[in-house]
Amino acid sequence: MQPRSAASLALAFGLVLAAPLRAEDKWSTPFDGVKKLLRTEAGPNRVSHAAIVDLASPGIRFEATTTKQRKRTTSSYGKLIGAQLAVNGDFFSYETYGTSGLSAGAGVAWSDTKDNTTSGTLAFDTGTKLELRPVKDLVDFDPAWMHGVVSGKPWVVTGSVVNSFGAGSSLCSNRHPRTAVGLSEDRKTLVVVVIDGRTKASVGSTCAELGAFLKELGSYDAMNLDGGGSSAMYLEGKGVVNKPSDGTERVVANHLGIFAPKLGTVGSFVGVVHEKSSPDTLLAGAKVSLAKGGETTTDVLGAYELKALPGSYTLTVESPGYQTASLKADMTAGQKVTLDIELVPVGGLDGDQDGIADEEDNCPTVASPDQTDTDGDNVGDVCDADDDGDGVGDKIDPCPLDADDGCLETASTSTSSATSTSAGGGSPPLDGLGGDTTSDASCAMGVARREGRGTLALVAMGLVGAARRLRRRAAPSTRPRA
Repeated sequence: MQPRSAASLALAFGLVLAAPLRAEDKWSTPFDGVKKLLRTEAGPNRVSHAAIVDLASPGIRFEATTTKQRKRTTSSYGKLIGAQLAVNGDFFSYETYGTSGLSAGAGVAWSDTKDNTTSGTLAFDTGTKLELRPVKDLVDFDPAWMHGVVSGKPWVVTGSVVNSFGAGSSLCSNRHPRTAVGLSEDRKTLVVVVIDGRTKASVGSTCAELGAFLKELGSYDAMNLDGGGSSAMYLEGKGVVNKPSDGTERVVANHLGIFAPKLGTVGSFVGVVHEKSSPDTLLAGAKVSLAKGGETTTDVLGAYELKALPGSYTLTVESPGYQTASLKADMTAGQKVTLDIELVPVGGLDGDQDGIADEEDNCPTVASPDQTDTDGDNVGDVCDADDDGDGVGDKIDPCPLDADDGCLETASTSTSSATSTSAGGGSPPLDGLGGDTTSDASCAMGVARREGRGTLALVAMGLVGAARRLRRRAAPSTRPRA
């Protein structure tokens, strides 16, 4: 008999094991590209708020407080700039409201701030490029691309490893309200966290607990910001969603603002990329991009999804070994537009497999490597119908441009003359119709051989020539009698 576990024994005897209660998570999507988490834990009691921001979602962008906007509450700043989400920023001086580390907003650095060896930095451009730089890196403001900078300390996650902190650091070893930011390894997701503290409902967290929470939410690197009574998260339409430990919001130096589209605004282009004329040849790893920003690559099944705001777009598709393709499409709010995209191989398609690309082939549906085009109409003989209207298709017609087969008569006369001379002046046997069927057939066969036609075409040409001469000889003469 197998021994029973402690859990199974507890269930069998109706016992309650002393274990921490599991966290209760409530997820919501307040804006396109932003997911919101409210986590409530017991033992210790903790209330945490997190915003998961998809940097690949169109319409996402960031702002940071300018030097003239300092000394505001978080909600005041969020409303001032019209942001959908805002949190407090760096540690600061109550005398000047200058920050401990480098600060910048609207592309201009605060003149009374700079980076140092105790602060990390979060810098971003006007789009969704973000750089999260650790404490050890000294960062100079770069106006060429930096639109905003928010600093903080300490660094709590490094390369997906939660940092450890000594017991001597009260900033980290004690539980406090916290604000922090983290960035995923692929740099496509920003995690913003606010944890309430200093109340019975929520005791706050240590730096290590904060780091573990950020890592759980996908942070590869993460940095603590100012906390305590400064910690606040504002959402448009909701106001301040956490409970600041001072009882009311604190006036702080700077902030991080996040812009996102109204829920249901973003649509998506979806479909597969495949080889033209071969829908089963799906192209994995093809790059699909929008002229107005945003790109993705197809998966192993050639499928893609590319999100977009309402508007008119040009989609460009690139794949090694294929010609680049572009197409135009419109997007309305929340729409899903399906576009399967065809790519032509470099050198063109060759549907009939005759070694000549379809765009150069004068008969792309029938293999014709010699490209014979007797009438010069850019349509190969094997595809031409009946240019001379004599009821015989050009493919087997020995004289495709002459309904009376004058070319056959000329060839017959030349051949008869040559035969007579070589035979010492003798006459070849006649067919009773005034023509030499042997010579006519030989002529037709010679023409056919020169043009690369098959055995059936040779036989058909001989029979057609003989039949036409028979019709002409049997027709009544219209010449007057002498």
